[in-house]
Amino acid sequence: MHAQRVAEVHIGNAANKAGSDLSVGQGDIKIGVGGSYSDRSGTLQALGSPSFLLGTDTAVIIHKQTYSFNIDGNELKATEVCAHYLELLQRMVAQFNAHHPS
Repeated sequence: MHAQRVAEVHIGNAANKAGSDLSVGQGDIKIGVGGSYSDRSGTLQALGSPSFLLGTDTAVIIHKQTYSFNIDGNELKATEVCAHYLELLQRMVAQFNAHHPS
């Protein structure tokens, strides 16, 4: 994973051309009239006439990029993989510090 990270961050898309296991997809979030959606990037409120009055779907669809890694044939969210990787690194540092006191 470290080599993939270096390739992705420092070399750009070269890793994808070399067969990186990072996948970029799209997730859709559908918000009906009167509904709202919030995340760290902001808030969206869907206002308008209800679908049944117009006879057409008036919902708002938010398209968000999703990132995942294929590990041993399983598609895992990139945030989950990175959290696990960070956990392992923290454990390694703690073990090193325990064996090499200052």
